[in-house]
Amino acid sequence: MKKSQMIKDAVGALSLANLCFILGWSALLDTTLNIPGYNQYLSIIISVLSLALLLWIAITLARRSKSPLPLRIAELVFPLSLLVPFNCALQIFWPEGKVIIEIAFVALAILIISISDIKPWDRKLVRFAATATLILSPFVLLTIGQAAAALTKFSERPLAQPVAREKAGPRVLWMVFDEMDYQIAFSIRPASLELPEFDRFRNEAIIATHAYPPADSTGLSMPALITGRRVVKTDPISPSEITITFDDANEPVSLSQYPTLFSKAREANLNTAVIGWYIPYGRVIGKDLNYCVWQDVDSTLRDDLLRNFEDLVNSIPLGTLLSQKFGIKPRIERQQHLRSFLTVQKEANRVAADPNYEMILVHWPMPHPPYVYNRRTEDFDLSGAGSYLDNLRLADRALGELRQSMEDAGIWDDTIVLVTSDHWWKTDYWQQTYMWAKADDEFLLRETDHRVPFLLKLAGQKQSVYYEQEFDTILTQNLLLELLKGDMVTPDSVAVWLDRHRSTVEITYRSDKHD
Repeated sequence: MKKSQMIKDAVGALSLANLCFILGWSALLDTTLNIPGYNQYLSIIISVLSLALLLWIAITLARRSKSPLPLRIAELVFPLSLLVPFNCALQIFWPEGKVIIEIAFVALAILIISISDIKPWDRKLVRFAATATLILSPFVLLTIGQAAAALTKFSERPLAQPVAREKAGPRVLWMVFDEMDYQIAFSIRPASLELPEFDRFRNEAIIATHAYPPADSTGLSMPALITGRRVVKTDPISPSEITITFDDANEPVSLSQYPTLFSKAREANLNTAVIGWYIPYGRVIGKDLNYCVWQDVDSTLRDDLLRNFEDLVNSIPLGTLLSQKFGIKPRIERQQHLRSFLTVQKEANRVAADPNYEMILVHWPMPHPPYVYNRRTEDFDLSGAGSYLDNLRLADRALGELRQSMEDAGIWDDTIVLVTSDHWWKTDYWQQTYMWAKADDEFLLRETDHRVPFLLKLAGQKQSVYYEQEFDTILTQNLLLELLKGDMVTPDSVAVWLDRHRSTVEITYRSDKHD
């Protein structure tokens, strides 16, 4: 076999392998809906190169075989394999047409098989497939090049040095429970769900009954909450930078360079800490933090390789049914979600009990799906049998354990504690995914309620006070900064401040994000 032919085969195999992972590349490179982890980039490069090597070996063996049968099989399989990226592309651009797409896939496969024995169409078919893969081969440089470049940008920003304080001042612990729904947790809580720690906390806090988040997704809400301005678009332009666009501005700005709650707290010589997940806090705003631990949505390299394989299976007709039977992706995502929770819980319990930090954010992964807890056994459960109520119970347990660690350190009563959420439980989205539980069906008929919990305990507060006016939680940054000054120490003073600074809630939630 000529060397030039071997090179053509290698390029064609690499191009075809790259095209077969269109679904993976689409999710990875579309950062408007995703903040990829290191292993996600690395795994897809490995997956493409591995499949390309297998394809190249197969075609090389077929060409060198003394029997014409292997080469004949290869010449049939090669055009058929191009239907995989064709199917992927249609799934991306026309997700609602899945049934029609699969029918078209089968029809085209039958057509290719039918004409593969008709001369001269058999040779034309092979030449067309070879030409198509070679023409599309530059996309390999685009996809793998971008992934390889991204791998060089995974670095945390240097943290600020802690400040030694001679006199203790106000201290704030801000807890965001991701996707915690006000209705389900409080106003229409099912009888089967007990949340004793949240109820205990409510008995000593200011309870806002009509608090609304600035957006309907974590990617928009969290930047808005820490900057104090409504964010309408975010774009993770690299693993270490996110640009944000405000509702009253045309040009995006870098989140790392924009003033946030934490940079302003640092200007006041306060020590700051963030424990969280999903948002790459350490990489983006690490310079404004004295301590940071965050858990991204990345899995182990092995798990990400398995997910790539499942994406490949999903690219063929009925592949989704096959992958659902084995449940690779759901199992991996439940394991990762539990790891995220345990990491946040461990660090939060330690840092919240450390009086050296005066402005602390704990961004919890719960009760956001997937479900990893069983409220009846009071233990973790990765079987997939849980529900939103189970994750809510885990959030309650987390609050109780963190409170206990602070009480043991003797600083709970003296700490200002805010419990809230970045957005409500989006049943309209989750019911279309494998993460939806049958037990969640009972909430489908409820009227959508965009409210989120907003419970604020002042230092030394022992009684509950209700605040029933509507307001947008975009004011959280300014409220916490005022509390850190030490001028507002009573529920009445907080209510007066809220009355002065609250905005009329006229938000149109239009995000298509699911985080």
